[in-house]
Amino acid sequence: KPVLDRYIQSDHDFDIWLKRSPVHPRVTVVRHSDYTPRHILVRTRFYKRTLTALDSEHGISLVVWRARTWLATMTVFRNAHQGDFQAEDIADLKSWQPHVASAIKRMASVQENNLTRQALDVFAERSAVGVAILDWQLSLLYFNRTARRLLAKWLEIDTPKRNQSVRIPPEILETIRRVLPKIEA
Repeated sequence: KPVLDRYIQSDHDFDIWLKRSPVHPRVTVVRHSDYTPRHILVRTRFYKRTLTALDSEHGISLVVWRARTWLATMTVFRNAHQGDFQAEDIADLKSWQPHVASAIKRMASVQENNLTRQALDVFAERSAVGVAILDWQLSLLYFNRTARRLLAKWLEIDTPKRNQSVRIPPEILETIRRVLPKIEA
């Protein structure tokens, strides 16, 4: 719905529930009417612009934390005919919260790992130092441009001179010869 897009873009600033929320790391499920009475809610710009367009009047949020860091909030809305959330609804949502939290924490971990990998890739690619990473079976996992250039130049040196400059175990030398065509490609 366009109204949801508008809420995400701008109405979020007028969200009275966010501004009045008592949520902290020990609170993971909260019914909005517990901290914003209806007579206050209906007078707000948020109610008039967003909730009426969504045909919503009641809300409850599941909040996900990792230690003291907020990760996400999932809010369920109800219209006036459905009524506010009751104790049994809250109990159901509380029983689902650990599962929702687990999924969100996994997504956050994947995202953090991806961002870390991207940052390392950018650093290694721009580094003046050659970086080539091999796994335990000496298979090539990663290389940067500098490594490509240095390995090619190093292999052009005569074997006696190369052995004087640096001592490399024969299995690693063989791996370099084996992976150099992949690096040059």
